[in-house]
Amino acid sequence: MKLIKKINNNFALAQDSKGEQMIAEGKGIGFMKMPCDLQDYGMVTRTYYSFDSKYLDLINDLPLEVIDLASEVYDYLLKKLDCPINPNLPFILADHISFTIERMQKNISYTFPMYYELKCLYPVEYEASLYAAKLADSYLHIHLPENELAGIILNIVNAEMDLGSVKQAELVDDWVSRLVEIIETSSGITISREGFNFSRFVSHVNYLCRRITGLDEKLNSQNVQMYEEMAREYPVDSDYVEKFAAYLKEKYKLTLDTEEKLYLLLHVNRLCSRELQ
Repeated sequence: MKLIKKINNNFALAQDSKGEQMIAEGKGIGFMKMPCDLQDYGMVTRTYYSFDSKYLDLINDLPLEVIDLASEVYDYLLKKLDCPINPNLPFILADHISFTIERMQKNISYTFPMYYELKCLYPVEYEASLYAAKLADSYLHIHLPENELAGIILNIVNAEMDLGSVKQAELVDDWVSRLVEIIETSSGITISREGFNFSRFVSHVNYLCRRITGLDEKLNSQNVQMYEEMAREYPVDSDYVEKFAAYLKEKYKLTLDTEEKLYLLLHVNRLCSRELQ
């Protein structure tokens, strides 16, 4: 195995004996001078093949324990599911769990009305979500509420199949373009369309689109007061959301309710803060 480039202290881009590129994980592996041939294969605890390069930046944003947790869930699914699974699921799932923990620390919770439906429709994915919750207790000493498992199930289901349609993709593209235009015009920030931050933002706009167009059930989290507090704390980001809500109302006759505004505000704030770092 040849180590090509350091990602962080515990991850590196690598190449196997067949010349195939992968991500190698191992404690302290990033301290080695690269490029180099790895002599001690015992250093490598896990490898990730067929990854999308846009997830490389994400690795630096996530705790190692969360990535390992998500990777174990991925391994569990490979044994249980008889279908192809997106090889980037460990990073997608780690990002979701990390963001869930962030929200929990801020006392922001969502109630997913479709949780019990998902539990019945996707029993293997549900069992995997329980496994993720068990690992979170063990690795992170964090108890994931039962309701939060719905988000994990949805991420797994999305990794198994393409739920989008051409019409849906066109709609999401328009929404993303308009929202980014609002942010860039008002703030002077140039939002990078490359990398994971933007990809993650597009994914969340896609989820938003599915809910308010009726493809998925709406959020019901009783967070009206929380939105008002967040809007006061982040007035600029809140203004972006309100302008976007007005756009949806005018062009599509769709109403962005308070729950969805809170959801969008969190992700707009996250996107903008990452761009300013």
